[in-house]
Amino acid sequence: METSVSAPLGMLACWEAPSVEILAEPGETVLLYTDGLLHRTGETTDRAFARLHAAAAGAPRALRRDPGALADHVLRSVLPDGLDAADGAEDVVLLAVRFE
Repeated sequence: METSVSAPLGMLACWEAPSVEILAEPGETVLLYTDGLLHRTGETTDRAFARLHAAAAGAPRALRRDPGALADHVLRSVLPDGLDAADGAEDVVLLAVRFE
């Protein structure tokens, strides 16, 4: 699922951030990330998103059961040189949530 680009959360006190509701089934994992993850690749947003999607969709089944391992796999796939080697001006947040 994609959402529209908006101002950073908390930046404007008078503005309400867009929200999305999902119905997750047991065993499903949702990945939430900041745009900094895509920007740090140095690629176009579309190309970086394709890499992110491929990393998540192609993760081995055993990793999909462990949110921490899945997040590590996705980070290593999207930023193979690691967070330290990438553009430090961009923040990176990746949250993996597994529903039981």
